[in-house]
Amino acid sequence: MMINEGCYPTPSIFNSLLHAYCIAGDYACGYKLLNKMESCGCRPGYVPHNIFIGGVCGNNELPSSDVMELTEKVYGEMFDAGMVLNKMNVDNFVRYLCSVGKFEKAFSVIREMMCKGFIPDTNTYSKVIEFLCQASKMEKAFHLFQEMKGNGIIPDVYTYTILIDSFCKAGFLQQATNLFNEMVRCGCPPNVVTYTALIHAYLKMRRVSQANQLFGRMLSAGCVPNIVTYTSLVDGHCKARDFVKACQIYARMRGNGYIKDVDMYFKGDETNPTEPNVFTYGALVDGLCKAHKVVEARDLLDTMSAANCEPNHIVYDALIDGFCKV
Repeated sequence: MMINEGCYPTPSIFNSLLHAYCIAGDYACGYKLLNKMESCGCRPGYVPHNIFIGGVCGNNELPSSDVMELTEKVYGEMFDAGMVLNKMNVDNFVRYLCSVGKFEKAFSVIREMMCKGFIPDTNTYSKVIEFLCQASKMEKAFHLFQEMKGNGIIPDVYTYTILIDSFCKAGFLQQATNLFNEMVRCGCPPNVVTYTALIHAYLKMRRVSQANQLFGRMLSAGCVPNIVTYTSLVDGHCKARDFVKACQIYARMRGNGYIKDVDMYFKGDETNPTEPNVFTYGALVDGLCKAHKVVEARDLLDTMSAANCEPNHIVYDALIDGFCKV
């Protein structure tokens, strides 16, 4: 009605309407409004383009392919007009592009914005590296990591841990170890997730001695192991048939320290630093049964019951198999 009467809205009114359309999820009408601004002599600038892209990419829901295509179109028009996204929208837009597998487009957005003065930070690079790792594109992830350092952006513990964990899961243990050593040299302290990823990988490859050494470094560095760390160590030592060491780790986990008498390993403690879960118990029960210590394995059921930890089929299968072989 305003326009029909020759009264054209101000840029502020257009921006408010566009924001309302985006909140309502009506991006098609929002795009039409952007085009309407041009015909009303109010050329859309930095703010409306960022409102639109931020509206699409600023929430946790993945947009439909049509909306994503429209967002890319708005970005292209904005870029051609010489405008840039704000930092938050660069991060979110890149994240959404990666989430739908458009990695090359994500790289292109980062580089195009850099040409216009945008300086990506550690978080921007880390998010793209994470998506690349999740898509098993390790070579591209590592290439981007190198580019990140080449641009003077310092990786943080999150960046290193993403790559180390992904290299470990892909079986590239040497590369993971090299990255771990690099982060330590660069003064970036590993966290419990970093240590655990590498410890688990060593144990999976039956490199138990290296896993133990790394666990020792972890403790010396004051990094407190979590339930995943302990479970990996118990399971790894059981599979390596070092059942005494597995029980020692369990005892340490329960707060009992290193107790020499194997039959005493399962006593509780009122100051347990970490409570085992069903996977920890399952690994230990299976290991004890394989070592023909079925009585001790059966005693763990009582410990589980006292801890309100419900046994799963792995625990029962191991016990049944162990008793059948006695």
